[in-house]
Amino acid sequence: MSPAELLPDSAMEQLGSLGAAVDAAEQADVSWRDRVHIHVLRNFTLEPLEPWLKYHLMRAGIAPRISFGGYDTMSQEILDPASALNREPPDIIMLSVLIDLLVADAATLDERQLSQVRERLTELVQTLLERTNALLMLHRLPPPIAALLAGADAQAPALAAVNDRLAQLAREHPQRIVITDWAAYLEDPAAAIDRRFWKSSQAPFRGPFLNACARDLARLVRAWRGHAKKCLILDCDNTLWGGVVGEDGVDGVALHPDKEPGTGFYRLQQSVLELIDQGIMVALCSKNNEADVWELIDSHPHCLLKKEHLVAWRINWDDKASNIRALADELNIGIDSMVFVDDSPQECGLVTQMLPEVTVLRVPEDLAAHSDLLTRDGLFDRLAHSNEDRRRTRMYQDEAQRRDAQAGFQDLTAYLQSLETVASIRPPRADELARVAQLTQKTNQFNLTTRRYTDADILAFADADDTALYSLSVRDRFGDLGLVGVLIVHRAGTTGRIDTLLLSCRALSRQVEFAFIDQAMTALEQAWQLTDWEAQYIPTKKNAQTADFWDRAGFSPAGEGEGEDGTVYRAPAGQRPQDYLDVMSIELE
Repeated sequence: MSPAELLPDSAMEQLGSLGAAVDAAEQADVSWRDRVHIHVLRNFTLEPLEPWLKYHLMRAGIAPRISFGGYDTMSQEILDPASALNREPPDIIMLSVLIDLLVADAATLDERQLSQVRERLTELVQTLLERTNALLMLHRLPPPIAALLAGADAQAPALAAVNDRLAQLAREHPQRIVITDWAAYLEDPAAAIDRRFWKSSQAPFRGPFLNACARDLARLVRAWRGHAKKCLILDCDNTLWGGVVGEDGVDGVALHPDKEPGTGFYRLQQSVLELIDQGIMVALCSKNNEADVWELIDSHPHCLLKKEHLVAWRINWDDKASNIRALADELNIGIDSMVFVDDSPQECGLVTQMLPEVTVLRVPEDLAAHSDLLTRDGLFDRLAHSNEDRRRTRMYQDEAQRRDAQAGFQDLTAYLQSLETVASIRPPRADELARVAQLTQKTNQFNLTTRRYTDADILAFADADDTALYSLSVRDRFGDLGLVGVLIVHRAGTTGRIDTLLLSCRALSRQVEFAFIDQAMTALEQAWQLTDWEAQYIPTKKNAQTADFWDRAGFSPAGEGEGEDGTVYRAPAGQRPQDYLDVMSIELE
């Protein structure tokens, strides 16, 4: 069963059901896409958050381990080498504190107390940055609990200086720190805070608060681990507009910015355009007459989505599961990176059954009340957006032109020469490191080792003397493919050890991978005085196409990898094929 099937929406209706569902999911035979260890440092009782956070992470395919530090022992845990925090370093450290328990009397905060709080939190964060490699999740301090329950937030302005300091730390360390804000969950304090448990066990928050907080935390984890979906596939009738265009006509469908029932559909289209701006590909999959769909899209005064926004479409009477497979093949992406939106329970059920890897969202009957349908679970969230993200729709449209051009050639070399490809090979700039990390997190097909790295990992590699990062950017006469390749090499004496070699799927079948390694390895042989190379191929379910790459690149098998499945390859310096020079030009920096 999939995580979503094991953890249905109904599990959240009461805490007992939620806990039972989470326990069952932890024991089930599930192929989790990722695992993450989160350690919570706090000065109040936050254990009730655990089942909610596990629920939302598991729904995203992430198996969590959540551990809690002692009650208000943050400094001791950070500094004690024998503490659980230091014995088993987590992936994420969540620092959650309430001002009520940091000072003697939160109702009468003065500048001296605020300064002490600011200095203490700054010291905690800086020590965590120095002693761990974890991502730090910091919460803005909310007003005192007593003030919230009394309907007053008089201390909120006073806390601004503390929260501004946390924000400053996040700006100084963008790869290591993210800030979350509880303010939106506390707008109705009576619904968020349980006065009785606050007094008896310093556990102030009710289920609705914990659920909302956990959902947003899970969104951050998903984004940080690089699990953003790539493609949104939309039905048309009763999804992009209300009604059936083939029966109601262009003028008869519901789609309007201000008039019900059309407002929900209009807002959904607004959300779609926002996702496109963030680099999400959008395609249509509709049982319809194609001419009717294009007529509405072209002529309806309130239809925001246009043909130029789309990377592909299947508008026909075939089953939608087959059409989604065809879209995945056309776009050369995995179906697990797709989200399908439809109003029909039958169509949603078919796709869920036939393609369980696809995330399926059913359009609610009252769409206007669910304007966050596409965004609420963070399916498309990224912590940062690269230039390649913003240009993605244009790049896939360019790729369609390349396919059309290739149809006119019988000879592959002649076709590649006609593209006028330019490969730019150099160390990535500082503003490209997030893109490098993103590629390590999401590239599956041409990825020799499939090692996943965070922004902080890549930043550490960039600063290391014995590690080299190289990026590959490609352009041709049809357009700019952007930064599409990453090479990570570690120096071990006179041996260069290739840790990572990957290439985005849109740059495959051009021979740029051979140009990339040859030029980068030549530069490193000169800079590091290398005499030989070591590389590795670690097989996965998705990278079979690279199984013989090192053989074709002039390497020879040398045995099994240490500690990992796979094969080690070795090669002397300077022995690599250079046939790529016939089909492209090279730029070096």
